[in-house]
Amino acid sequence: MNKKYLSALLFGAVLIASTGTFTSCKDYDDDIQALQSTVNSQQSALDALTKQVSTLGNAAEAAQTTADEAKEAAQKAAEEAKAEALKAVDEKNSAIKRRN
Repeated sequence: MNKKYLSALLFGAVLIASTGTFTSCKDYDDDIQALQSTVNSQQSALDALTKQVSTLGNAAEAAQTTADEAKEAAQKAAEEAKAEALKAVDEKNSAIKRRN
């Protein structure tokens, strides 16, 4: 008789445990869709930022090239001005020497 009660009690415990397991399952489809939506929006934002970084990098390279060209032009102009100034000084020195 004790075996029958023990069997019935054990069967009841298994039945209650399995009922709790089956009823506690949750539908995660909504959570997965929300997370996928978040991932997609983050990916779109990352793609946009990557494009902006690329565009800014190209602009920085173009600006550097322009600055280098301007620097070279300024140096050339300075050298030409220096040469002209030295030529003018030499001409004045030659004119002074001729007078004396």
